[in-house]
Amino acid sequence: MSHLPDGTVRRLYDEPLALSEAERTHYNGCAACQERLSDIAATTRGVAAALAVPGVTVDPEAALVRLNSKLAGQGNPSTLQRLRSALWPQAQVSSWRKPALAGVLAVGLVATVAATPIAQNVRQVFEPSQVQTVSVGKPTQSDMNSLQAFSRWGDVKWVSQPQLQQAETAAEAAKISGLPALKVDTSKLPQEFANQPVTYAAMAGATGSVTFNANAPAKLRGTTLTVQVGPAEVAVVGDLNKAAQAGKTADGSKTTPQEIASQVGPVLAIAEMRSPKVTSNGVSVSDVKKALLASDPSLSQPLKDLINGFDSPAGNLPLPIPVDMASAHPATVHGIQGTAIGDNTGLGGGVIWIDKKSSTVYAVAGLLSADSAVKTADGLSFK
Repeated sequence: MSHLPDGTVRRLYDEPLALSEAERTHYNGCAACQERLSDIAATTRGVAAALAVPGVTVDPEAALVRLNSKLAGQGNPSTLQRLRSALWPQAQVSSWRKPALAGVLAVGLVATVAATPIAQNVRQVFEPSQVQTVSVGKPTQSDMNSLQAFSRWGDVKWVSQPQLQQAETAAEAAKISGLPALKVDTSKLPQEFANQPVTYAAMAGATGSVTFNANAPAKLRGTTLTVQVGPAEVAVVGDLNKAAQAGKTADGSKTTPQEIASQVGPVLAIAEMRSPKVTSNGVSVSDVKKALLASDPSLSQPLKDLINGFDSPAGNLPLPIPVDMASAHPATVHGIQGTAIGDNTGLGGGVIWIDKKSSTVYAVAGLLSADSAVKTADGLSFK
């Protein structure tokens, strides 16, 4: 038997019991495949350590493991579990997480924040008002080492953690979030989404903080950054039972993007969230950026660009785009400048924009082209 495919070895780490008897027999006797799994496990642990900030920092590895564990242990997963699986199918997460790590980790570094009592001299230091894309690739080993060190700079605390809650209706989701209801009329969506079921979820506002400790550069020590995240609502159009099953069974090494899309079926997510707000009782975002960049001159240029992009110009939120997997271009939605994103297969796309007047971030994304996502978003009402 030839060596196990990359996707199978990857799956062995996520789901140790998922191998067939023949695959298990080969693995137990193959030093090369065992070494490959060891490398994957080491990389995953390093990433998990660098992303050791709850809630705001996206940790796709841990989320995927928890999701697979829950799905494996329950014959009838809840609507919320199906929602999560539909939004992050296994094969898609495996394909996207590594190229996007530089962006995700940098976001986590600058926005590693939450809530503790703070001094009276607190001032707002960041609130996103626009999105600007930054092309990123696979992080270098130097990036990974530095990001692990950065993650030890601060002590994180949460007053209330972000928690997505299932809602039976748009009105119930609005009650949880306090935002206007996302009322989706599927008859006005592109034909493939017409008459599809709609699932709702919402999140109340959350507050947390990071206090820079003795591991941080001297100028940062003692400063507490506090972030207010949410509230938020999401409406997902599509058959989540079908999407969750596809996400559970897909094998990234054997399944093409077209096959994944066919298995998942039409899925469209519509989301709104209050712009996060970051305050500080000491240093500014500029101070944090300078400290990050000065701590390791060998950081890759894409990661430097991502860090530099925060709040430059004022209110700018850099959006990492995997250079070999996706592209982005400016788009206008409801008269507001936003960013349209499409993957290189043409199967998936979305658009994100920020309404400065209401301090609200909007996004529409799914299994459709970027241009179709823009057209769909422009036809929706967010009042």
